[in-house]
Amino acid sequence: MFAILASKLKPFYFFSPCFPLYVASLEEPAHKPILITDKLKYLAGETIRANCTTPKAFPAPNITWFINEQMVNDTIYNRIMPTTFRDIDGLETVNSKLEFSSKPSYYKDGKMTLKCVANQFGIYKQRTEQKLEDDSPQLAHVLSPSTTLSHRHKFVSSALVGGLSRLLSTNPVAVFGGDSRQKRDMTKKEVKDSPKLV
Repeated sequence: MFAILASKLKPFYFFSPCFPLYVASLEEPAHKPILITDKLKYLAGETIRANCTTPKAFPAPNITWFINEQMVNDTIYNRIMPTTFRDIDGLETVNSKLEFSSKPSYYKDGKMTLKCVANQFGIYKQRTEQKLEDDSPQLAHVLSPSTTLSHRHKFVSSALVGGLSRLLSTNPVAVFGGDSRQKRDMTKKEVKDSPKLV
């Protein structure tokens, strides 16, 4: 844009550049972003789908995702799909979808914190969090029947060994049947020495 200025003192013309100034008004969102997940409990390896939507504003805020305070980047493992909608009044709404796979490392004490942050040039900054739980089956400390029988067998065997040890220390002859052999020898001797009938 150029302006033409005329002077009465000297009959010449010159051009002076003029720069227009545009003023834009800023409209902040009325409340925090809305965070929705398809469910609250996930198995390991299951796909987590989350949706974060900002209220109408101008210009549209930026949405950033966090998992346990770690910022999520758009990769082949974490898909971020933002979409901006313009209303009739000129205000804009941002919708961001996040998809990622549930991993055991994401859960601390069985829980994970998913968060979306809406930022509008540092003037407006709000966040919304959602707690998710690990629904993977946990290993229970249960003894199987074979394990129980094995423990019982060990207990009975220990008891038998202990009893035999005590018996051997007190009367070893009775354990190995020494009395029985002595009785058989004595019986044979008595028969041999007994008088024969004529």
